[in-house]
Amino acid sequence: MFLAALIHNFRNSEFVQFIKNILNIVSSHDPEVLNVKNVYDELSALGTQISELYRPETGSDITQEIQELDERRDRAFTGIYQFIDAFSYHYDPDKKAAAQRLYDAILLFGGGIARLNYQAETSTIDGILNKFRTEADLAEAVTKLEGLSDWLNELEEANKLFDEAYLRRVKEEAAKPEVKMADLRKEIIGVYRALLQHLEANAIVSGSEVYNQVAKEINEVIEKYNRVVESRTSSTSGTEEEVEQQ
Repeated sequence: MFLAALIHNFRNSEFVQFIKNILNIVSSHDPEVLNVKNVYDELSALGTQISELYRPETGSDITQEIQELDERRDRAFTGIYQFIDAFSYHYDPDKKAAAQRLYDAILLFGGGIARLNYQAETSTIDGILNKFRTEADLAEAVTKLEGLSDWLNELEEANKLFDEAYLRRVKEEAAKPEVKMADLRKEIIGVYRALLQHLEANAIVSGSEVYNQVAKEINEVIEKYNRVVESRTSSTSGTEEEVEQQ
């Protein structure tokens, strides 16, 4: 009655959507009428759980905020670097020397600061700001370059807000239930198969045409997802592709 779904080969995003599709089909024909409400409710609860567990990072509001703040501090740091570099060509010897001291201080922290991972960049920026403000010769150099203090304040604020947002996301991740995607997939597959078995059994007992319609719709979904897997498999030229696990 039902086609075999290549469900073990579905990627997590495909798996989550597949289960939603199956639930929607059964729901549209009324689980009570189909006499599968108990197993439907069980699969629905698991479907909600896996949907909450599987959420790409880019889907998090906090992640979006982190990305925006990271770009903000990168722009501020680049502005500071170019600001100091411009003063290193200044006609005033004192300002030129001050710029060179600040430039050399930044170089001590290495290159590619804006390309460091989140935690490393946060720490490096804090180190630069602290050095500029606590070492007397560098603090004096900052005052000689009019406007640099405003740039440093912007960098400090952006870096502080970034760190706060990053810690909020760490707490959000820590609060998630400690359920592995692989384990939840395995449980859902078992309930999904039980649902199909109940539908098949009820179809035989009742002989109602509604079950044929349900089977037709579910099989169309199965065919659609199987084609995705088969297309992906053929595109890898025979190389076995592992299913995503989280």
